[in-house]
Amino acid sequence: MSMPHNDTTNGLPMDVTLGGKYSPAMEIRSKAEANAYFEKCVRHTMSFGKSRDEAELIERDNLGYYAGYYDHDTRIRVETLFQCQHPIFGRASDGEPSAEDAFQMGMKLGEMSKKKGAVKAFGDLKVQIADHKIAEAVERLTREMPVDDILDDIGSEPEP
Repeated sequence: MSMPHNDTTNGLPMDVTLGGKYSPAMEIRSKAEANAYFEKCVRHTMSFGKSRDEAELIERDNLGYYAGYYDHDTRIRVETLFQCQHPIFGRASDGEPSAEDAFQMGMKLGEMSKKKGAVKAFGDLKVQIADHKIAEAVERLTREMPVDDILDDIGSEPEP
């Protein structure tokens, strides 16, 4: 028997939006409340066939990513309470990326996505920046995968 989309799993609708799922977490201020909400998120993700370990990794990445849209203090609080970090930029406590660093990282992810597919590129990029040194990671990526080589491999021309 299939469940209607508005059924809930631990209080979250099966078809909850990202905002509906993660915006409440951005307002949490206590460790106990964070632990309870994290458990709710994990159980929701597990309801889609993920193991507990997979669900916890997914939720920590998603919480860290979503917190990246908020101010620096909120990001630090969320990362501390939920033991997470932004999956691309690392921990907020290590400093904020400059606009140029963020732009360059986005460009590299886009280039890698064209060649490898978005999921593989994102995973590779996370490995590349695990040390949270964004500028150094961008430089390494540029050396390892020049844009001209990528364009040759995929057979397209750069846009003017």
